[in-house]
Amino acid sequence: MTSSEKRRSLLEFLRTQCVLLIYDNLETLTKEGQEAIADFLRELPQGSKAIITSRRRGGEGAVWLRVGELDWGAAHGIIENEVLRDAGLANKLRKVERRWKELYDETRGSPLALVHILGLLRVRAALTFDGALAMLRGTHRKDNLVKFVYQEAHKELSSDDKNALCAVSIFATSATFEAWMNVADLSRSALETSIDRLSALSLIDVLEGVENYSIHPLTRTFVREDLLIDSKLVNTLENAYLTYWVNYVTKYSNSKKFDSYYLVEVEWNNIKLAIELLWRKIGLRRGKIKNEDFVRMFLATNEMLQDVLLLHGHWDERTFINKKAYSISLAADNMDVAGLNAYHVAWVNGVYGRNLPSKAKSWVDKCVKLWSKSDNDSNVAEAKRLRGLTAMQNGRLKDAERFLKDSLNIFREIEEEYSVMNVFNDLGRLSLSQERLSLAKRYFQSALDISYEVKSEEGQAFSKANLGDVAIKQQDIAEAQKIYKQALPLAQKVGRVDLIARIKCGLALVWEIKGRENKALPLAKDGLELYERLQHPNLREARSFVKRLMKKIESG
Repeated sequence: MTSSEKRRSLLEFLRTQCVLLIYDNLETLTKEGQEAIADFLRELPQGSKAIITSRRRGGEGAVWLRVGELDWGAAHGIIENEVLRDAGLANKLRKVERRWKELYDETRGSPLALVHILGLLRVRAALTFDGALAMLRGTHRKDNLVKFVYQEAHKELSSDDKNALCAVSIFATSATFEAWMNVADLSRSALETSIDRLSALSLIDVLEGVENYSIHPLTRTFVREDLLIDSKLVNTLENAYLTYWVNYVTKYSNSKKFDSYYLVEVEWNNIKLAIELLWRKIGLRRGKIKNEDFVRMFLATNEMLQDVLLLHGHWDERTFINKKAYSISLAADNMDVAGLNAYHVAWVNGVYGRNLPSKAKSWVDKCVKLWSKSDNDSNVAEAKRLRGLTAMQNGRLKDAERFLKDSLNIFREIEEEYSVMNVFNDLGRLSLSQERLSLAKRYFQSALDISYEVKSEEGQAFSKANLGDVAIKQQDIAEAQKIYKQALPLAQKVGRVDLIARIKCGLALVWEIKGRENKALPLAKDGLELYERLQHPNLREARSFVKRLMKKIESG
């Protein structure tokens, strides 16, 4: 989406929810970024709230709450906790326990400064309690506490610590131990030692409950300005980062491993950063490529991500990457792959995606142009299928049937059963739109039969959902309910979001017809939520459905 579309879509979503938005560390944004957030929050719909944290006061029309100093009781608890964690620190501090409040006074109630000075006492064997007090009294840290912490900690860093800190600063958000170890190229024991020191010095945060590590945005800036100044080091770390995430995607998103797809979602921010980094390193300018090795990595990663992004509803991200891959493939003179990526973009905007003919048309044309004269019969057939789907989208039903049948014949000749199954479903949807219910049912049943032969659980779920739609049209409510119930767990297993939404709305309709609106409403709401996420063409219909059910329940 364009920026204005994103803004409009987000506001539209927030009008249907009660959401708390939290914007942390506002001061790390540019002035323009801060102003953009302020403008957005002025339009925040009733029912949603926002909390902003910043080291500087600013903005209008908000309630500003100053976070004051720690009270002495809380500060004492922090010191006691750190002492219990480390015998060396305990040895230094237990004998001066009566003077602990002096540390509190000199840090002026700042938890960051307090934890940091305790960390220095841990890692500097020669630093005494009085020496720590002298350090605090002699520093001008008031205006930039994070910088003070970084500069003091920097003096204690080993080469492994610096390498680990540089590596974690590359990550988009947080890093797992395994990922961090690979990118930093450190042994497990070496990284464990560095983590202990970096954590003690308040340079990294260890996230509660998971083995994840993050770095404060301002600390990240200091690391990049101070340590990441050697272009060779930067290049080495970036290449290690890319290698790790390309291998990660290969492991968890390849070969329809549906049960591992969630692992790609968990690390999507880091994977997305790797893709953006690959794009930058490819250096495409005026149709010329700077580095062909990175082209191969980009295209391979893109291909492996197609299923997980499609099934889990990340349509915008998928389209963004496909458009990049299309440009790269053209520059690399790989017309079949360029056609494939044009096909993917057309799919999201076409009849099986968002049903936006104007946005789909140019990508359909690109794909058809590249594939119609291809030496690959499968591509030729897919181009005909795409033309058929586009004709269906535009209401040219005779043309749609002709193109789809031509596509079916080619796929049958080359014995691509999976594609034959898809085209049978296409022809069934076409027949359903024409109210040719018996024909639609035969096509969908043929697709279902093949889905069992090729062992496609996604194909089974899709074909069953289609048969459920036919049963609804034929007013065979018992049959519709039975088929939808069979389809839902299959769709949930493969994680195809648009199909799950469609089946849940189908089941909700069954319950409504039975006069059981209370059972229908939760299913309809689930479907609506998924359609909202996708900005699916069924969104308006789903909203009306939910309103209708709520009105019926309210009226008794």
